[in-house]
Amino acid sequence: MDTNFREMVRQTNIALRNMKFYAADHPSTTNSLQRSYDALMKMLAAEGQLTLGVVDNTLILNDSPIEESDRFISDLTEELTVRNIESLVFYPDLSPDELRVLLDCLNREPDRLLTDGGAQKFLDVQGVTHITANEVKYGKINESSGEGGLEESIIAAFLMGKTPVFRGDQEGLLSLVEESPGKIGDIINTRFSHMVENGEGEEKSGRAANRAMEQVGRFLETQPEDSVDRSAVMTQIMLSLSPEVHAGLYGYRVAHENSPHDRIDELVGEFKNEEVIRLICSNKEWTRSYSIKVNLVNNAKTPLSEALRFMNHLRDKDLQSVARSKNIPAPVATSARKLLQKRAEKGKAKRGGH
Repeated sequence: MDTNFREMVRQTNIALRNMKFYAADHPSTTNSLQRSYDALMKMLAAEGQLTLGVVDNTLILNDSPIEESDRFISDLTEELTVRNIESLVFYPDLSPDELRVLLDCLNREPDRLLTDGGAQKFLDVQGVTHITANEVKYGKINESSGEGGLEESIIAAFLMGKTPVFRGDQEGLLSLVEESPGKIGDIINTRFSHMVENGEGEEKSGRAANRAMEQVGRFLETQPEDSVDRSAVMTQIMLSLSPEVHAGLYGYRVAHENSPHDRIDELVGEFKNEEVIRLICSNKEWTRSYSIKVNLVNNAKTPLSEALRFMNHLRDKDLQSVARSKNIPAPVATSARKLLQKRAEKGKAKRGGH
C-alpha cells in the first residue's frame, strides 16, 4: 500500500478525532490537519486526481480495492459508509481549508447530514470546488459479468471511473484490452457521442475521454511488464478513436497541460506506430502542448522534418537533453547542438550590444 495513502488515512483519522475535542486553532488540530493535507498533496502530485470510494465495506483507491486494511482504514470506511458517501474525488489545487471543510462534514452526525441534503450539498454551501462527493457511482464488475465475459456496459463504467476492477476480473479485462483494443476505442467513442448529444459540453466530454484513456493506462501499469505491450495497446486504442474524440482529448489536454502525471504525454515518447505519430504531429491543438513537443522530438519514429520543427520550441534544458541523447537519429541530436550554439551566440551578441 502507498505510504502516502496510509499516512493520509492515519492523519485524517487523527484530525477527525482532534476536531471533536479541541478548538479549530489548537495545535493538535492544526498539526494533524496539515499532515493529512501534506500526504494528500503528495498523492495528487503523483496522480493528478484522486478518487476514494467504498464498495461493500471495502475502501477503493483510484478504482483499486485496498486489500490490506488496518484500524485507520476501517474507521475511515465506516465514517464514509454511515454518511452515504460512496465516493470522494480530490482535484489538484485543493486548499487546506477545503480539506478542513470535508473533515467538518465527516464529523457531522450522519442523520443530520443526510437530512440537510448530504455531503455534496454541505461542500457546496461551504464553497468547496476541489472535492466532490458521490460524483463517481461504483458498481462491481463481477456482479454483472456473464458467461461470455465482461459486459460492454460494465467496461464503459470502468472506463468512466465508475467501477473498480476486483482481482478476479483483472484477467478477463486484460485479455479484452490486449486482444480487442479497438473495442475499447469503440466504447469510448459511443460514450463520448452520448455525452455530446446530451449537451454535457466540451470540457466534460473531453474530461471523460481523458479519464477513459487514463483508466486503461493505469490498469496496464498494474500488470507485469512482460504480460502486455502497453505502448502497442494504447496505440491501437488511439487509432480506433473517432476524430470527434481526438478533438475532445486534444482540447482537454491543452487546457490541463500542467497536470503533474500525464500518461498519454509520456506514451507519446514510446509510440512506435508511425501512423499515430503523424496523427499527433498534424493536429495543431495537441501539438500546442509543450510536453507533447518534447516527447515527439525524443521519439525516434517522429519524421525528421517534424522533429526539427518542434525542436525550435524547446527550452534550453530540454534541448540539451536531446543533444546528448543516444536514442534518437543523429541528425536530430546534431541539430539540437547547433541550435543551442546559435542561441548561445545570439545571447552573447545581445549582451555585447548593451
